[in-house]
Amino acid sequence: MKRLSQKNARKERDSRVAIVALVVAFLALNLILTYLVSTYGWYFLATDPQFYTLSGVTDEYFARVNPEGRPVKLYFCKSEAELKEDNTLHRIFDTVRQFDERYEFFSVEHLNTYYDFAVLDRFAKEHETELTSHAVIVYAPDTGKSELLALADFYYFDENGTSDDMVFAGEELLAGAVGAALCEERPSAIFTTGHGELSTLSMVNTLYAAGFEIKTEDLSATEIPEECSLIVISSPRYDFEEYNDATITSEISRLRAFIARGGTVLYLRDATAGSLPRLDAFFASMGILPTEGVVMDPTYSVDLSGSAVLLRYDEGEGAAPIRERAEKYNDARLAGAAVGALTLSSGEGYRAEALLRSHESAYRSVKGESIYDAEGGYAVAALSEVEGKRGAVGYALCISAGAFVEQTQMETAGYGNKPFLLSALMETTGAVAPIGSGVVLLNTYPLEDMTRGVANTYLILLAGVVPLAIALLGYAVVRRRTHH
Repeated sequence: MKRLSQKNARKERDSRVAIVALVVAFLALNLILTYLVSTYGWYFLATDPQFYTLSGVTDEYFARVNPEGRPVKLYFCKSEAELKEDNTLHRIFDTVRQFDERYEFFSVEHLNTYYDFAVLDRFAKEHETELTSHAVIVYAPDTGKSELLALADFYYFDENGTSDDMVFAGEELLAGAVGAALCEERPSAIFTTGHGELSTLSMVNTLYAAGFEIKTEDLSATEIPEECSLIVISSPRYDFEEYNDATITSEISRLRAFIARGGTVLYLRDATAGSLPRLDAFFASMGILPTEGVVMDPTYSVDLSGSAVLLRYDEGEGAAPIRERAEKYNDARLAGAAVGALTLSSGEGYRAEALLRSHESAYRSVKGESIYDAEGGYAVAALSEVEGKRGAVGYALCISAGAFVEQTQMETAGYGNKPFLLSALMETTGAVAPIGSGVVLLNTYPLEDMTRGVANTYLILLAGVVPLAIALLGYAVVRRRTHH
């Protein structure tokens, strides 16, 4: 009996020693790996094999921009293995791979920045830049044109810092690049400058995907080129110039002549910017008069950027084709911040119609006073069709919501702002756009304030303190069970 008791005691002791040895070995392995990571940069990387599936909206888009199935080549400057190891480029490669599988006209090649210098040098000279291993090149042999995309074009953050999300817009951007390479001549979209305008990367990418070549011009010193079909006045803080003498060319007179020849002017008006008498009067001459104050809505408020409110489509005939096109892929929810009300009218040579409205519960806040004068909601976006010269028809499109095209509303919040904007531009300029292209939202919160010291603290906790605490807890449990 005594020998049996001693034997059981030895087994218990051996068991404890084995457990302790295993925990110590695990702890030692953790410390060794920690040393290798911090000293030599060793790491293990597991990337998602597919980040999202193509939405399919590009089927209709490519049917319009490439009905003949003309070939398109996409060049990466890294091998497939290198792309898969790079988390940021892997997302782009994953999108391209799906394009390659879905469309017969699409093909993918991998170039080496050293061995394929002659090929890359041609594209570098064409775009007057030095190509890096992160470059993505879209090339159409039939047109001889290429589009060069940088890594930063695919990823962008919320411009106002109201969201922790970073957007990856690979499907939309690549589709736009393919369309641009296949197009012999692209119309240009000009962003005006000189008035404190605000343009966002969300807006630039949207217009690029719609087939526009993006430019910026100061209309006080530059004539509007013939190839321009869209002028964007994005949230100006200062007024445009106009002179009493009609013989003197001004910014307003250039805009008036542009619409008369069949162009489209998009005015993104920030209600908090105050009155811009000459610019507002120009739009009022086409039946769209901005009204004083900011639109507020306690019932349909949105926590996006302070005073954001939900918007809805107008029920009139003017909004119907735009809404029908946009709602193929998105619901009718829209949102805007710094929203202002518009008073509409029609007259000889022009006809203005509401496109978007606030909800009925909205009111205007004017210098701290609440004014309830909306019947059926305020018009906050409107389109005026203007009879021009020689039978031309021009358009004045006003969206009285300064933050309408910020990433918070265009991308991360899941509203239909972008489909609405693209649909309206297709209606007025004839643009072709991949409406409804999906984006990937990458939350950046875990990376915020992660200094080297904080990172090292987390590393020590995970590699040392936590395993040691588990080891001590396990030893205490085993010891307690032994005494019982």
